[in-house]
Amino acid sequence: MTQKKKSSKKNNSIYDQAKKSIKELPRPKILSVVAHFDLPSSTRELVDEPHSAITKMLQHNNICTQFIKKYGGLPTKELGDAVLAEFSSFPQAVKCAKDAITYLKNSNCNICTKVSISLGRIEKIKTRKEPDIYGIPVNLCTRFAGIVDEDSILIEESRLGETIPFLDNTAIKLHRSGTTKFHGFPDPIQVIQITII
Repeated sequence: MTQKKKSSKKNNSIYDQAKKSIKELPRPKILSVVAHFDLPSSTRELVDEPHSAITKMLQHNNICTQFIKKYGGLPTKELGDAVLAEFSSFPQAVKCAKDAITYLKNSNCNICTKVSISLGRIEKIKTRKEPDIYGIPVNLCTRFAGIVDEDSILIEESRLGETIPFLDNTAIKLHRSGTTKFHGFPDPIQVIQITII
């Protein structure tokens, strides 16, 4: 057997094992609200001051996780400078985001966050110790994170009506980004940014 055939057989074996293990995984589908809490400008700071930047990332993630738990959310995973969380309701996620942003603005800790929130069907899959989440809301949140400003929440504009009552008369500024095209999504999406003043 030639080296090329051996390599091809080995690759097929790895693929077959992966395919089999994925097929056997339970994959419950649920409607859920996904929120992405992101530390702005962390990559630039990481290049300039790695130690202090990583310390700030850890503090940001810890503070946001505390707020997520306080509002009944489930922190799903940390993504370096961000925390991905799951909530059972949209207002719950918005209140959590608003309070986390307000706390950081008033705490003089030199840390801020920006939050993107999306609702949709996800799959909860346990490939390691803790289950992970997959689906369109997860991908949308990471795309939204690229355009949302610090101290702000980005949502689909269609969700604004149910969101405003839960901001509890907080001073806000609305910025309609209009119809935005996001990488990987065939149709443009109307989004709106809520900035906590």
